Amino acid sequence: MKRIELLAPAGSWEAMVAAVNNGANAVYLSGKAFGARRFAGNFDRQELEKAVAYCHIRDVRVYVTVNTLIADQEFADLTDHLAFLYRIDVDAVIVQDIGVLRMVREAFPLMEVHSSTQMTAHSLEDVRFLVDQGVSRVVLARELTAKEIKTISDAKLADLEVFVHGALCVAYSGQCLMSSMIGGRSGNRGSCAQSCRQVYDLVDLDTGKVVSDKSAPYLLSPKDLCTLEDIPAMIETGAHSFKIEGRMKRPEYAAVVVKAYREAIDAALSNQKLDPQWIQKTERMFTRGFTRGFAMEAPQVDRMSTDAPGHRGVVIGTVKAYDPKKKEMRVALTDTLRPGDEVRINRVGSNVGARVEYIKFKGQRLMEAHKGQVVDLVMKHPVKPGEAVSITVDDNLLKEARGTYHKDAQLVAIKGQVDLRLDQALTLTVSDDRGNVITAQGDLVEKALKTPITLDRIEGQMRKTGGTPFYFTDLEIQVEEGVSVRMSSINALRREVMDQLTLARENWNGRTSLALKETMDQDREPYERLEDWLVVEVRNEAQGFAALEEVPDELILRGFVSKDLMDQAKAQQVPCYFAPHRIMRNHEYLWLEKNLENLKAFDGVYATSWGLLTWLKVKGVKTIRADWSLNGFNSFSIEALRSFGADRVTVSPEATLAQIKAMAHKDARLELLGYGYQPVMITEYCPTSHILAGGQLQCGVCSKSNYGLKDKTGATFPILRVGTSCRTEILNSRRLVMEHLDKLYETGAQAVRVVFTMENKEDVQAILQMVQHTIDKQMTTADFETLRKLKESATNGHYFRGVTGE
Repeated sequence: MKRIELLAPAGSWEAMVAAVNNGANAVYLSGKAFGARRFAGNFDRQELEKAVAYCHIRDVRVYVTVNTLIADQEFADLTDHLAFLYRIDVDAVIVQDIGVLRMVREAFPLMEVHSSTQMTAHSLEDVRFLVDQGVSRVVLARELTAKEIKTISDAKLADLEVFVHGALCVAYSGQCLMSSMIGGRSGNRGSCAQSCRQVYDLVDLDTGKVVSDKSAPYLLSPKDLCTLEDIPAMIETGAHSFKIEGRMKRPEYAAVVVKAYREAIDAALSNQKLDPQWIQKTERMFTRGFTRGFAMEAPQVDRMSTDAPGHRGVVIGTVKAYDPKKKEMRVALTDTLRPGDEVRINRVGSNVGARVEYIKFKGQRLMEAHKGQVVDLVMKHPVKPGEAVSITVDDNLLKEARGTYHKDAQLVAIKGQVDLRLDQALTLTVSDDRGNVITAQGDLVEKALKTPITLDRIEGQMRKTGGTPFYFTDLEIQVEEGVSVRMSSINALRREVMDQLTLARENWNGRTSLALKETMDQDREPYERLEDWLVVEVRNEAQGFAALEEVPDELILRGFVSKDLMDQAKAQQVPCYFAPHRIMRNHEYLWLEKNLENLKAFDGVYATSWGLLTWLKVKGVKTIRADWSLNGFNSFSIEALRSFGADRVTVSPEATLAQIKAMAHKDARLELLGYGYQPVMITEYCPTSHILAGGQLQCGVCSKSNYGLKDKTGATFPILRVGTSCRTEILNSRRLVMEHLDKLYETGAQAVRVVFTMENKEDVQAILQMVQHTIDKQMTTADFETLRKLKESATNGHYFRGVTGE
């Protein structure tokens, strides 16, 4: 029978116990630092050690998240943290940062590493690359379909982990900078402010007109993933681990959702149907509305919750009337309701709710009301007939959930043998399902002076394993007639053996010592100031020809190939590079293969995803560069990317000037972003289509006008279609205008990139002239006017301010 790992979130000790006692095979959690859920309860060192022991005794694996980008100055603390995790026998660490991955592999070769979903692995080539770097499990991007997952699984490169339940990110994880750019709270640093759950208007950028409906203001807010009914199909993908999201959720959530998926997996593996009550229970525990997600290819209109961003509960009735004097509403129930529950009227932007203090039915108070009854409930806020009433807190369900983990239910079966023979030591041997055998001896067995000890008495004492996680399934007792031994000796021997067995089970991975290898040399040679390069990136031919008129040092074509541009660049002796878009799914490698000769005709190609680093090298592309989407955030990641063959590395846009200086050294070869609208999201969701075309893809609406998302402050984030697909990039509302370009070069960077997205020919020429004159310190009156206009809506990015966590 196929083994499926059910992986549960543990944001607190109680949530961990709840997950274990409801059937999780593994839990993922975080220490107080370096985890992508900085605002969860998380575990201090004492709690971490205790958690690993608790789980290992009960056959549950523990994975610790170290899945943030790490600054250079944090690596000493990170190394200490990893050494601690190694010593306490953590089963694996989950990482995002390629520098951290490389460091773990070098310093802790026996530590298992899983790549976080924030590494944005979305193709077979990505998985191949990560496995080559020592990753044993890849957490796939949530955007993949079941068919894509199976294709990757059939290659049998690594264990695959997929999400089956919980909150969804609207953008590809690890590629979202929206929270970071708006307020400095970086998702890549564990401090996401969930900008996707805020209110936005869809606006026509050409006219300024709002074209979205006020009844659906949460244009970037996805529903929650729920695949309970699709578990058989998920098993068929070949994925090994099914992951539940929710480290920020309460312990009761872990209890209910884990139990539901335990039931679903067991039912699927035994060809049984899942009891529908589990779907109802998970919905009552927490839901923004459920979607079957990308794996089951749910349409985008079914993936979004644009009317509300939070828990909406389950509709259990309809308002029939409201009495303002009594502050009561009359409700026709369609489901069960009890005192202690909480109900809500879901309205756009103005939900009203109340705790059910009492339920009145025909003047009588009820302890439970059912479908078909019309009842009166307290509601201090006025409500209207016809409004739907939802239950948001099911008190009975919470109590039921607590009952599953307040008493330890996940006990370990053991076998035992007791020997009592005259003038020999009392002996107890126990064994478990892992092959552990523990034998210990107690006091001498003596001849009974009065009443001999009985078999029943011995068995009764031996089975008193309360306070331990063990219970005897088989207990063989051999006792010689007419002998006796003190009860205290039996009890002491039982405790001794249980303690030894506990220690044996805690050390699951059998680590006896920490052979810490030296990490990469941090005494790097200072950088040598090379000739400064100005690189220009364009998205269409018009921008490209305009840029070449100003003769940049290098030209990048983002997502398109133009022989005419390449020929013109060659005639001007301007090196020309190709940069694919950030997401390259399995089928998109077919386009690369088809255009391979064109790619080789470029002076080089920017690798925008992990798989491309290897693929381009294998295909014989002469120069490969690492783009900013690979999140080069520290010296270790820069060195890793250079070691993979990257001729130059574009630094993460979340790095500060001070951090970049720490990365720069003789062999670093860094490229920095100096101008442009920074993409803050890349997503398989199109808000333009969702609002104006009913979610229909290839609708063509975006070709007729330009659209953006306006937030409550009035800031507008332009929306771009990526290539010919319906993939969407959302740009920052303010363009990066690094006025002090000399400061970028002073960091030790070799090149600065100017990125054009929406600019026309005149914009391109004016901006490039201003930039070049700034570098040459020969700015004209026209340049100052160009700069003034740019600065009306500009940002320095993170070069000076940094992100949360610095």
